[in-house]
Amino acid sequence: MNELISIINQVSGGEPEEIIYDLQSVIQNSTASMIAGIVIGLLICFFGLKLIRVLAALAGALAGAVIGLAAGIMFGLEGTVMLIAAGALAVILACLSAILYRVGAFVWLLMLGAGAALITFTPDSLLTAFICLGAGLILGIITAIFLDPIIIIISAVAGGFIAGISAAELTGLAGSFLITVLASLVLAVIGLVIQFMMKSREVGKKERLYSESFREKESMETEVERARMLLDDEDGEKKSSPDDEDPVRESEDDEDDDDITFIE
Repeated sequence: MNELISIINQVSGGEPEEIIYDLQSVIQNSTASMIAGIVIGLLICFFGLKLIRVLAALAGALAGAVIGLAAGIMFGLEGTVMLIAAGALAVILACLSAILYRVGAFVWLLMLGAGAALITFTPDSLLTAFICLGAGLILGIITAIFLDPIIIIISAVAGGFIAGISAAELTGLAGSFLITVLASLVLAVIGLVIQFMMKSREVGKKERLYSESFREKESMETEVERARMLLDDEDGEKKSSPDDEDPVRESEDDEDDDDITFIE
């Protein structure tokens, strides 16, 4: 808790380097953060595509806060003004990311890729930080183009490694690189299978609903066509009935003519 209070004070005072270091120490040394990492990692690993709008909203909020803080530091803002600017941008980007699916996928994978690169390489220079951001940007662009398949693959792998590394840290097995990697890969494979199965069922359900609606439409069109043909047949019979009566009338007229006798 003291570390979080220190981070808030540093945000108000505009000390970016201290903020980064304190965040890293909170993430690496807190048992609660490890447990949260396991839970969040498993959710992302198994349900990344289903939770994409929620994840995108959270990523948008984080991106907006980071941009707001960076802009505040750049323009010399301090204290409450900088926090208000960061909060406003966080709300705006969170809403856009949650509503616009492609934008949300881009923001989520951008933040995920950049965050993973920053945590892995711990940049000690501005150039390295920009390289990490560039990696996240490339990943976000690829995801915005291909959407669901990339979201499934990246979320399964990322969630598996987040959960695996957090579990290794919690159980004291972080020093065993092989066990950590194998556990993370197993979780990633399970996540891939589960997510692709859920996606396959979703696609099958949509195709089934479409085929049913198509059959109903086709059946309705067939019934309408039959009704129209019946009406046409009835109209044809009505039109042909006066013509059928003419020969009868003509024969009756001929019989009347035969009954006429001429008197001389």
